[in-house]
Amino acid sequence: GIDRPEINLPDDVNNVFEEVDTDDPVELAVLADQERGVNAVDEAVTSGDATVPSLRFYLADSALRESADYIVGMHDNNQSFGGTTRYYNRTVEMQSDTAAVTTYCVDASEAYLVHLDSGEQDPESGTYYYMLRQQLAENEVWQTVVIETNEVGDRCGG
Repeated sequence: GIDRPEINLPDDVNNVFEEVDTDDPVELAVLADQERGVNAVDEAVTSGDATVPSLRFYLADSALRESADYIVGMHDNNQSFGGTTRYYNRTVEMQSDTAAVTTYCVDASEAYLVHLDSGEQDPESGTYYYMLRQQLAENEVWQTVVIETNEVGDRCGG
């Protein structure tokens, strides 16, 4: 029943999110909005538009500020990306009725960086571990409010 903005990713961008073993409807809602937040950032980068409605819908506070900096940096460097990115080892831990911590690992080995001025593509590499803090907003969306990123560790099998 939530009026959500549409998220449009280019055909050459494919985000694959590993399922989490839960049937709890609240946890599933948190994870679904986690995915939408990732896709919102990707939409802003690949569209070249840092004002896409989905970004402010799914991110707030420091997560929004840091993501906006990343998006602007990509635009300033005339870069985008494509390919397949895999999100795995996903977890969700409810802190309260309105707060959750989610984690995931990112495998970008099948993704590539695009230099928009030349069309050149550079393979991406690396695996990263993310921890997000999500809060239930007034509109019943689980907004990402904090994003912490680390190089791959034991949590990601590296």
